[in-house]
Amino acid sequence: MFNIGANVRFPITETTARVYYKVWEMGCFGGFLVGREAARVMLPRGRGSIFFTGATASLRGREGFAAFAGAKHGLRALAQSMARELGPKGIHVAQIIIDGAIDTEFIRETFPERYALKEREGIVDPEAIARATGNCTCSRAMPGPMKWIYGRGSNLGDALRVCDKTRG
Repeated sequence: MFNIGANVRFPITETTARVYYKVWEMGCFGGFLVGREAARVMLPRGRGSIFFTGATASLRGREGFAAFAGAKHGLRALAQSMARELGPKGIHVAQIIIDGAIDTEFIRETFPERYALKEREGIVDPEAIARATGNCTCSRAMPGPMKWIYGRGSNLGDALRVCDKTRG
């Protein structure tokens, strides 16, 4: 699973080329590097799953978030391309839309008040994601239109299980 936030807010006229490039580099190019290396390991096995996390910014831009939306849009296109190329070879690729915090050391240390409300606020637990995807019976992306998996907060495990219903 590739998960990076890189969610910075700048008005477009104040977004420097360096900021935009760094956000894209972390959020999109980093996903390419991770996805490529994961595919290299999985292809000889003929199976595997690669998950990229996105946000609503993957689907539409928002005022002040040009760099973040650009990176997440790019990551979405990368995931779609990889799914179509690797799906027939047994590798499942998906982008998961998560609008919220993921339980990481960064969140725990940077937002302790929010983290204290973890159960109520729906901070996503990566272990729960791993358990949910471990139960997924799909082994490749379906040909034809992409079936994207959406989830918010603590309901992500249920959202991931949709792959059992949408994959052959």
